[in-house]
Parts: sequence; C-alpha cells; structure tokens
Amino acid sequence: MAVTFYGPWLMRVQSKDAAFEERVTISGSDNSDGSFPGTPGVMIPAIRGDEWAVELEWSSDGGATWYPSAIRRTDGVTDADGLVVVLGADDNVPAARDNDFNDLVVQFVYLDQAANPPPPAKPYDFTIPRDWLRRAEPDRPPGDSTPPTGPG
Repeated sequence: MAVTFYGPWLMRVQSKDAAFEERVTISGSDNSDGSFPGTPGVMIPAIRGDEWAVELEWSSDGGATWYPSAIRRTDGVTDADGLVVVLGADDNVPAARDNDFNDLVVQFVYLDQAANPPPPAKPYDFTIPRDWLRRAEPDRPPGDSTPPTGPG
C-alpha cells in the first residue's frame, strides 16, 4: 500500500534486514519518480511535489517481479530534523509475513523548516538552593545554622 506525502522531503534508506531484494518506488513527484535500491545509505536529498507517493517493494526472483510490502508508518519530531516519518516494510506474501517491519526501513525528513514544529522547550530546573532549606524545629529562629541539641 502506498504512503502519500505532501511537499518537499529528504529520503534516506536506514536499514535492510531481509533475504529478498528490496526497493523504494516514488511516483507523482515533480523530480524524483522511479525505483531506488533498498540499500542502506541510499538517499534522495530533495523530493519535491504537491502530492506524491512511496511504495516499499520486495522481489524473490532477483528483481524480475516486484510486490508491495506491508508498511508501518511512524511519525516523530526531532531537534535536529524537525518532522520525521519512518516507514518500515514487512515483505513476503501476507500469509508468510512475520510482522517485524524491519525488512526495509526508510526515513523521510520534512524540508520546509518554516512549517516544522518548534523544538521542545528546555526542561525547568526544579533544584532548590540549599539556603532555602530550614530545619523543622519550632524553637529555632530562621537562618540559625547551629547544630541542634538533643537529649543526651
């Protein structure tokens, strides 16, 4: 099943863990239509188009015949890249799939930085300064740092 994208994206094949041949097929883009090997490191720096689609495919006969893989899509946001979509493929015929979705893993990074969500805010520091602490002794004035005396 094809996955639809909108606008400019970078594509990078992250990993392949399959005995079959794997590939990425892009259609409907302005500049990057075609099939690309599912080899880690393969990259398209800028896929452009208002609406385009990606299919992850597998072949058991050395590339003579190609079949669509099942795809799991995971969306996320990173500080470094902004919006990131990862597609994981599960190849083979539906009855023989192992549902691992690691046969081919492809990352897409959204290139329109103006539309990307802002990075998460820095966490607050909830550390209480030592001089804000006082002992729970009602007969001692605040700020008295002499050691308490107890029964002895």
